Amino acid sequence: MLYIITEDSNSSRDFWQCVAQTFRPVDSFLLVPFPSGSDGQNASGNTTLKAQVLSIFPKLQEGDKVFVAVDCVANNTQGFSAHDFVKWGTRLCMKKEVDFVATSYWCFEDLYLSYDEVLAMYLKNPMAENVVIGALQYVHDNLQNGTDYFDTSQEIQNFIDLHNSAGKNREHFANELLMEVTRALKGNGHFAITKSAGAFHKSAECWLRDCSDIKEKMAPQQVINICDKKCKYCCKDKGTVDKLIDLDTRSICKDSDYQLQQI
Repeated sequence: MLYIITEDSNSSRDFWQCVAQTFRPVDSFLLVPFPSGSDGQNASGNTTLKAQVLSIFPKLQEGDKVFVAVDCVANNTQGFSAHDFVKWGTRLCMKKEVDFVATSYWCFEDLYLSYDEVLAMYLKNPMAENVVIGALQYVHDNLQNGTDYFDTSQEIQNFIDLHNSAGKNREHFANELLMEVTRALKGNGHFAITKSAGAFHKSAECWLRDCSDIKEKMAPQQVINICDKKCKYCCKDKGTVDKLIDLDTRSICKDSDYQLQQI
């Protein structure tokens, strides 16, 4: 059994659920529910990750796998350290001979910012802005090379000048840049990635959903005008498997320990 743990009920959780549904039998994985907070509502955030692991620990059996989608956004936030958490989880799961795997990206947005196709599609956009092109190319290249991009380079500073909130920290920068780039692809279809839960079922569904399923909801003329004539996505007219494999082989996934096809 694969147990999937996420920090929040946002688009990242939807993404990893889609990956599991695509590459594993439906009865071979479980999204771990969030713990309840003091107010009785579901709690979330990186400080709940230990509680989520402990909630499934009694059920774990030899051969199971615990997969945690965690953002390594800082060494320590609210008493949480991603590095210490991974060490703790690995040691705990070893007691039951269970694999413990965690993402190593800084934040989920980096996965798509490193994706060759995001860059290629934006460069084909006649409305692409030079400042955004510069920032996206710089971020993409650094991610592919395994180097930090949130620095004092002119490409980064120029984008921050356009979006002040992007200068707060690397996570805010990545979120602002990915939203700016993917919103600009709306002429191609539904490619706008946001943090909102359900984004990959609505505004960003074209990245993951089978194109035939998407077209079923559209009027015939819309299919012709958007899908047939305007869409520049290399995986147009393809299904979820092909789309995830392309992301897997053309982003930071290809050099990681959490390749999508092996989840």
